[in-house]
Amino acid sequence: MNILVLDMNRRGAGPAMDPKTKRPALYNPKWRAVTLVADALEADLTWRSSQTAEEPILSGYDVLVFSRALPSPHDNAAWLEANPKARVFHLTNDYKVGGGSLYLAARELRRPVETIANYPHALSKAAGKLTAHWHLVNINVLLYEATRVRNGRPPGTGCVYYGAPRPERQDMFAKYLTGHVTVAQYPTVWPEFEAFGVPGPWTNRINWRTPGLYPWAASIYLENTEQQGTPYLANRFYETLSYDLWPIFSGECRKTLSQAGYQIPETAIVDDPGQIPSAIAAADAAQVIAWRTQAAEEQRAVLAQLRQIIRGD
Repeated sequence: MNILVLDMNRRGAGPAMDPKTKRPALYNPKWRAVTLVADALEADLTWRSSQTAEEPILSGYDVLVFSRALPSPHDNAAWLEANPKARVFHLTNDYKVGGGSLYLAARELRRPVETIANYPHALSKAAGKLTAHWHLVNINVLLYEATRVRNGRPPGTGCVYYGAPRPERQDMFAKYLTGHVTVAQYPTVWPEFEAFGVPGPWTNRINWRTPGLYPWAASIYLENTEQQGTPYLANRFYETLSYDLWPIFSGECRKTLSQAGYQIPETAIVDDPGQIPSAIAAADAAQVIAWRTQAAEEQRAVLAQLRQIIRGD
């Protein structure tokens, strides 16, 4: 079975080659995750974006696995046309970025697309209406980096939030980002947070090449209202564990926490921003190690599940 995994990005062109190892420099968590998928499926892997859409289209595959999708239906259609008999899957872990352009392209070509997502079918506004089959899988756990170690780096300090300024999360921003949490984003994005009443402090967007999340001791986990009660924890939880940080959850996440499968102590949950310093101080290194062990086991199980869905073995 010839399988191709396509990591599609709106702008980025994928990882650069490491001049020493002659292999892709996988410092971005999403690049590492899609590589895990390709390896588990014994598949080829290519990175494409709107900037590289004109590069040669690969053909001869029995299965195409789209990780995200290109913004243009035409660009997605080119891959479907070059592989006319291929079964098509779409991996998506963001219900706000549903890859509708892929489904529109497939509909025009009368090609079914099966969706593999970490969120319930009902939350999807595009894929949910056009998918041939919905597979609910915790693909967020693929962001966990089991082999990452601190290697003598000193403990970090303070708490960070590095998510996007989503309007549907503005009530959470106004409630919890009141000065106890550093917001890590592009400076051009800071005014969007300020419009939601966030005073800072500010720092630049996370540099995943180095030092990643190591400068901090904790990361705060906030959800959109409609996400509260989803079955899996978001990327940020697994990224936090990869860097040995203590995850702090807003109280509004309790419904999600009750069904996500991780035992989260009350010392890691805050209902008021004034509780954030004490939550940081309550960090438990042994608990982080236990969560990391659980995440590694969960990741192996999810990769096996993906192989069963896509390869059938």
